[in-house]
Amino acid sequence: MRIQEIENKITHGAGCLLIAKDTNRILLQLRSSTVDNPHTWGIWGGEIDNDELPEQTMVRELQEETGYDGDLTILPLTVYKDHNVVYHNHLVIIDKEFEPTINDETEDYLWTSLENIPDPMHYGLEFILSDEDTKEKVNKALVA
Repeated sequence: MRIQEIENKITHGAGCLLIAKDTNRILLQLRSSTVDNPHTWGIWGGEIDNDELPEQTMVRELQEETGYDGDLTILPLTVYKDHNVVYHNHLVIIDKEFEPTINDETEDYLWTSLENIPDPMHYGLEFILSDEDTKEKVNKALVA
C-alpha cells in the first residue's frame, strides 16, 4: 500500500475543552446516538476539512455544535494520535457561560467543574485530562 493510500485512511480532527471565566466551569457535550462513541461526555469538535487548519476546524465546530460566536482565547493542547486518528485538542477560554444551541450530534450538555465530570467519559476527554501539560494550562486558566 502506498503512503498516500495509508494517509487517506487517517481521520484528522480538532476540538476544544471550553472554560467560562465567570464560573470556572467547563462545557461538555453528551454525544448523541448519531455519532461515534455515543452517550459519552466529551468535548466539542469534529473532522478537519481539506482546506482548514486545526484551529479553524475547532472554531467552526464549536459554532456549529453550540451556537457560540463570541470572543475566545485559544491555547493548543496535546494531540491525540493512534493508528487511524490524529486529533488536535485546544483549550478555549470565554468570559461567560452561555446556553448552547445544540445540534443532532449532541444529546445534552452540561456546565460542570473539573471535579464533577460525569461518566461515562469519551476516551478523548479522558486522554486530555490525563495529560500533564493540559492540566497545567487548565489550572492556569482557572486561576486567571
